[in-house]
Amino acid sequence: MSATIAGARSHVHIAGWHSSPEFRLTREPGAPTLRELLGETAERVPVRLLLWAGPPVPAFQHPADRSIGWHDMTMRVEGPIVADVAEHFRRCWTEVAEESLPEPKVQDPAGTSNVQFVRTVPEKTHAFAPRGEFTIVDTYLRALRSAKRLVYLENQFLWSPEVAEILIGKLKNPPADDFRVVLVLPRKPSNGADTTRGQLGRLLDADDDGRRLLATTLTSHDGDNETPVYVHAKLGIVDDEWMTVGSANLNEHSLFNDSEANLVTDDVELIRDTRLKLWAEHLQRSKSEVDGDPAKVVDELWRPIAEKDRPNRLTLLPSVSRRAAGYRARCADCSSTADQAGSPASRRCAERNRCW
Repeated sequence: MSATIAGARSHVHIAGWHSSPEFRLTREPGAPTLRELLGETAERVPVRLLLWAGPPVPAFQHPADRSIGWHDMTMRVEGPIVADVAEHFRRCWTEVAEESLPEPKVQDPAGTSNVQFVRTVPEKTHAFAPRGEFTIVDTYLRALRSAKRLVYLENQFLWSPEVAEILIGKLKNPPADDFRVVLVLPRKPSNGADTTRGQLGRLLDADDDGRRLLATTLTSHDGDNETPVYVHAKLGIVDDEWMTVGSANLNEHSLFNDSEANLVTDDVELIRDTRLKLWAEHLQRSKSEVDGDPAKVVDELWRPIAEKDRPNRLTLLPSVSRRAAGYRARCADCSSTADQAGSPASRRCAERNRCW
């Protein structure tokens, strides 16, 4: 990113949730801060930065209140798909900044991958899509319904009832004996922990034999020191035939109420290579060691490693058990549980967030 921005020939457009001006994109001695990099680049070409305005009241801490690692992911694309991403930025920028921008040029093909740009545009938010657009949730649900052997999800949250219901159905009536669901989630999400645990409890209940579902988290070790790794990635892989990476969490905010952007591909070679790289990193094994039948790798590597007491990068997600332990699906906004869904507060929340 740093080199690409520095080498920009016509413009730089950046859209995101937050940016730290003093952040250095590389660890090289003397590397410029983001402020310096964008400032120097803006002397040559237009630089436009589109960020979230934030909640109406202070709701987040910076700096972080504890030592924490971070696991994230993004995609870099070239070719015609770039025009779709750029057009989304153009429309948002034109509406917010009231500055007209030219339509992006469609580039020549740069490879053989099929790539689709999908997004969440809340209804009644943008004039260019007054009824909204919800192609992220649509592609997720289609892919999950088609799953035959493997669902692999890395995400910050797992609240979505739409996603949970499909996974529950798959666990109760597996499409094949070797069907597996592997989840990588943060040990302690920034909010909505009870909601995620409630949905996980329902998933565990659906997994009667306890061998198809595995919920894990990541930990960093340095000698005797142990630091949780915050899983912020938003990755979905189904059967090594479908993959999405982007900004959308698996909760109602990202799927219906926030502005989000994802990319989807069916490039089986890229998908499989991505999965193997991640599995090798998480399991601390070589790619060749995790390059086998997914169900066998889950049963013989993922589960034994996650269940070991000795320090590992991969561990079972703590505080997750069947609903007998008392966890119930809880709305992160109004704090109502599923059996309180008819309350006035919950009804108002449901109208806004579609949580029940």
